[in-house]
Amino acid sequence: RGGMSGGSLRLRLLVAAAVSISLALFIAGLALSAIFETEVKDRVLGELNNHLLQLVGILETDAAGTVTVDGRMADPRFGRPESGLYWQVEAEGAAEPLLSSSLLETALTVPEGRGETGPGNGFDGEPLLYVSRLITLDADGKPVKVRVTTAVVKKELSEAIAGFRTSLAWSLSALALALTAAAFLQVIVGLRPLQLMQKSLAAIRAGEARKLEGEFPNEIAPLAAEFNGVLEAQAQS
Repeated sequence: RGGMSGGSLRLRLLVAAAVSISLALFIAGLALSAIFETEVKDRVLGELNNHLLQLVGILETDAAGTVTVDGRMADPRFGRPESGLYWQVEAEGAAEPLLSSSLLETALTVPEGRGETGPGNGFDGEPLLYVSRLITLDADGKPVKVRVTTAVVKKELSEAIAGFRTSLAWSLSALALALTAAAFLQVIVGLRPLQLMQKSLAAIRAGEARKLEGEFPNEIAPLAAEFNGVLEAQAQS
């Protein structure tokens, strides 16, 4: 009997199920993490764009073309030093840009458009998510080009994504354990007909039965029928 042993079928099925479940959940985790990162980034950029529109709405120009900010932004973080949320207004011909109080007189260096920057662009060298737009204001009939920028430190986005990934990893791990346990029960139930066939064969060997008896699943019933045929042919011989 030792020469016919090919290992445990139950163990093979369990290992296959565990590997399949783990791989599927790992891929799902990567996909969910990427989707979450994209959604959060788009939402933050949308909020920055709303801040930019509000900032444009409170810009004023005089006859000399001097640009000023006449009002206060709704988000109090713009007025809190080093808060991580900034605005900047660069007017054509102005010696220095107008800066939010949160920047502490440290100008940003970001390209026009919207997106994210690398290290060294934000306050204290922090990477940024930004929205920057070139607009034209009217100064008593004279056009004045102004570049308006709103930005937030990328660290806030990274922390949110890291927190989501941690929660997701724990959730998927718990799900993997639950699915593996369910697969274990499925294997036990699925292999039960083979155990019944083994008992029936033992009864035949002991002379307690002449053929395999009982109801077997469709996948095993042909095997049982063939074996009973062999027994019948042997008896006739």
